[in-house]
Amino acid sequence: DITPKTAWYCCMRIRCAMLEQAKMLNGTVEMDITYIGGKPRYRYDKRNLHKPIVKGLRGKGTKKVPVVAIVERDGRVVIKMMEGNPTTVQLINLFEKHTDIGNTTLMTDEGSEFKRFKKIVPHQTVNHEKKEYARIDVNPDTNVSTNVNTNTVEGFFGMLKNSIKSNFHSISNKYLPFYLAEFAFKYNIREKQKLSFNQALQNCVSVVRRFINYKPTGNTLEIAYGYKTKKK
Repeated sequence: DITPKTAWYCCMRIRCAMLEQAKMLNGTVEMDITYIGGKPRYRYDKRNLHKPIVKGLRGKGTKKVPVVAIVERDGRVVIKMMEGNPTTVQLINLFEKHTDIGNTTLMTDEGSEFKRFKKIVPHQTVNHEKKEYARIDVNPDTNVSTNVNTNTVEGFFGMLKNSIKSNFHSISNKYLPFYLAEFAFKYNIREKQKLSFNQALQNCVSVVRRFINYKPTGNTLEIAYGYKTKKK
């Protein structure tokens, strides 16, 4: 018996309570970029209105929002919305902030933005352009095998996009960081729900007020991630 506006306000404050100061990730981690947004509208040939012109771009190069995720295998996830297409420097800074580099091995695809990671961390890749999605590497010195793939992070992105499609008509770029916080929180508590739910309740009554009178107290990216955004 409340208005949709009040229900949205309550849900958004709960999502803010799910913002986490993630522990440092380590072990085998996977990193990838996805793009979130509506599908481009069909354009039609002016000479033949029944013939659609479909652009080949699906993510990078479109108006969709880039989202970066770093996932531990059988562990936690860190997910961030980026401003514009992320650069290699931005990705390295994000990786260094959230991982214990000395105890981490990174798995990615062959994207050009990941090429410089080999200088800072053990880094293995799979080549999706050549239809390579997983392989087994064996160290000849230790005879230890390594399963090289990015299936964990891609599986997380699949769950994220399916959840958005099934639960919401649309999500604005402004409030996307809070929705991402909700999905990351649910993923991270999948094995310890009771303890983390109690922590979320404590965060709900925190003295930090992120929403006042139905409006965020500042830039949503700064609230979610604690860093200053670019001035346009």
